[in-house]
Amino acid sequence: MLTLEQYIKERDCLDKLTSELGIALKQYQQTIGGLISDNARTTKQYQNDKNSFNAQFSKLRKLNKVYTKIYKTELRKIRFEKRMK
Repeated sequence: MLTLEQYIKERDCLDKLTSELGIALKQYQQTIGGLISDNARTTKQYQNDKNSFNAQFSKLRKLNKVYTKIYKTELRKIRFEKRMK
């Protein structure tokens, strides 16, 4: 079990990584509707990037699923203090 500080550090790290991978996925050629084109989807690079994004996002979801319930009051206090600054 992680402490609150460890959880926040891990969460921020995973959040930053998923954001970077999300930006990389948006660089691929898109159709007019905003979807990734079929040509881009079939490339190995896109598939690797998509799999990496899905893996990291899944880790982030699992981490948040457990620790947001454990540290509910502490996280609420931290968010409130950020708003008051």
